[in-house]
Amino acid sequence: MNYDSWKLATNVDSRTQILEDRCSDIEAFIDSKLNQIIALSNRETVCQWQVEPSLADFNDDDIRLELTLRLKHVTVTGNATDLQELGLCLMRLGEALSQAARGQQTVHGLKLATSEAKREAGQSAQLG
Repeated sequence: MNYDSWKLATNVDSRTQILEDRCSDIEAFIDSKLNQIIALSNRETVCQWQVEPSLADFNDDDIRLELTLRLKHVTVTGNATDLQELGLCLMRLGEALSQAARGQQTVHGLKLATSEAKREAGQSAQLG
């Protein structure tokens, strides 16, 4: 029994399956990139970013991503300059994310993960 026959036999909605697979691809890609970026960013400053695994979910035609970032070891003095230090930490991370996004830029927008067409072609070839 090939993959498509199995999906039909088990009443798996192909559109739902494609969206679930897409969410998994996006989560894996985002987690990988964020961990690389944060590792580089944490080397340059006392402030330390931590990231929890991302969560992608879909409803209708939208895929939404949930990210949790934690900033640790920010030196505070109780003065107004504390906000400036926090702003600098956020700006550094934003700059690192922006640079990483430029490397993923295509004429169609950001390339976040494997395309659905590539996934389907790969599954057909692998599962015959």
